[in-house]
Amino acid sequence: MAAMKELKACEAAREYCLHDMEHLLNVARIMMIRNLEDNLHFEKEHIYAAALLHDIGKVSQYKTGEKHALAGGEAARAILPACGFSAGETDMIVRAIQTHNTDAPANPLGELLRTCDKWSRNCFLCAAAGTCKWPAEKKNRGITI
Repeated sequence: MAAMKELKACEAAREYCLHDMEHLLNVARIMMIRNLEDNLHFEKEHIYAAALLHDIGKVSQYKTGEKHALAGGEAARAILPACGFSAGETDMIVRAIQTHNTDAPANPLGELLRTCDKWSRNCFLCAAAGTCKWPAEKKNRGITI
């Protein structure tokens, strides 16, 4: 919870997409829907862990410029075992987090996270879309079902 408060403070003046609990839960929900509809067979705990932790490195990015996916992966590597995840589960979730916003090859959970993170953004409704620095191909232009 402290990390979320710190992130909220870092993004207090941000006019673009926030990385708040609403975003994290939206990503988790979309991941769960895709998991069920596409018969991907991911455990819900793996989906929620990846979704809820995927932007935890944003504070490091704001403060030091370190890529948030890498910083988030390292933070998750410390958190997940304390939550009862095995070494293999931790590695899978960390890899998903570390690759969720890159073009690097991702594991299947990372591919799902990457896709659902994008789908969670309502770029097509954003009041700040005209000044957003995201390239057009990254913007979510509609509702995907």
